[in-house]
Amino acid sequence: MTAQVSDNVLYLDQKFSLAGWNGAGLFEPGQYGLHPVQVTTGNWVGYICTYIVAGNVLRLERLEIGFGADDRAATMRGEGPPLFGVRPRQSEQDSYAQYEHLDQLMAFTGTLTLGADFVWSTYVHMGFHPPWRYRVVWDLTFEAGKLVQEADRSADMARMRDAEANGGLGSLFKPMKPPQIGDESITS
Repeated sequence: MTAQVSDNVLYLDQKFSLAGWNGAGLFEPGQYGLHPVQVTTGNWVGYICTYIVAGNVLRLERLEIGFGADDRAATMRGEGPPLFGVRPRQSEQDSYAQYEHLDQLMAFTGTLTLGADFVWSTYVHMGFHPPWRYRVVWDLTFEAGKLVQEADRSADMARMRDAEANGGLGSLFKPMKPPQIGDESITS
């Protein structure tokens, strides 16, 4: 398996990886008639979004997408499928078609977890990297695309990295004392 490329979020004038989310309303190509194909083992879903948080609003700024032969040929001719009024561009060297300057509001409701400054000593060549593998981590909570809460989680993630380095993440949790046979506090 290969480590996967994350979506990007531009926030506080910094580029973050989208390290996790809980909610609904992020960009889904199929909802707009786009059909991504995998063009690299590092991107199973076939597309990469770049979002921006500006003016306390979440917007889709850029989309890189792998197209099948027909859409790729149409894009090379300048006739690729439009998205929010923008046509994609693609050169012979690019694996992905690019939609730029989309500036499309995303009515996301939920929490995005952003990570920056990846800790390379924690790299695993498989799947998406969890938030604790980044030095700078923010949780951003949105309602219908509007930022309503932000929390710096960097210190929490540092504790998780320390715990992993010192015996695993399980060391963060206090083990439960198993009940003794004959313990009267156990009821059937």
